[in-house]
Amino acid sequence: GGSRFGSGSNAAGSFWVRIVVGPTPTPVPAITGWRGEYYANRQLTGDPVLTRDDAAVSFDWGTRAPASGVPADGFSVRWTRTLSFEGGTYRFYARSDDGVRVWLDGERIIDEWHDATSATYTAERPLSTGAHTLRVEYYESGGTANVRLWWEQAGDFPQWRGEYFGNVTLAGAPALVRNDATVD
Repeated sequence: GGSRFGSGSNAAGSFWVRIVVGPTPTPVPAITGWRGEYYANRQLTGDPVLTRDDAAVSFDWGTRAPASGVPADGFSVRWTRTLSFEGGTYRFYARSDDGVRVWLDGERIIDEWHDATSATYTAERPLSTGAHTLRVEYYESGGTANVRLWWEQAGDFPQWRGEYFGNVTLAGAPALVRNDATVD
């Protein structure tokens, strides 16, 4: 600001200051959906650079970064949430580009921790009625980034599960999902 800065009566004397700059903790918002912990590395190590409330694990970032402070490539995310389920057998789906792992009540049910191009993985598990904890871990290596988790009760499609898309490449989420008695 144009003013002299130093020690002594005329501010002409020298002095030394040690300034230590470290990561600023991310304020943690109230979590009502999925607790998303975003890391600036592929290994989910250290402190997350961002913790936020994500409504769903359903992202297609393309080649962009998921948020400010998170790199576009070489990042990872851990989502956790406890949800209530009706009793029955459930099929869990994880679609990702690149690696993904899914835990249900502490049991790893999907383990595809490798580079991949928008691959879909599944696992079926019987669930009792009540609360169950899900954890999803994801890493992005390079290029496009997307991840999605969803599930369905296995008995919902006793004949043929029909998934109808609004495009010829079967890309994205289906516009309609229903039980079809026949494929005809």
